[in-house]
Amino acid sequence: MAASKSSALGDLPDEMFNIIKAAGSVLVPRLGRLALPGRKIMETPHFLAGTSRGAVPHITQDTFARDTSIGGVYVALEDYGKS
Repeated sequence: MAASKSSALGDLPDEMFNIIKAAGSVLVPRLGRLALPGRKIMETPHFLAGTSRGAVPHITQDTFARDTSIGGVYVALEDYGKS
């Protein structure tokens, strides 16, 4: 079992997350770039909209797409469970 996990992790490209500027002794965010296969590259730090049952509260999907520049959402695994 461990061999299959390590081979799957070994198949991931090294450039999925690159650190652009590491934080030194100063309290600043680390700048990076997250690149997932088939997705747009996301600069970090970045805001992810929190969802409730898969939808961003208090905003419709068309308004979210048209009027925001948020590149991702957080969907909890509980939202996919049986009700």
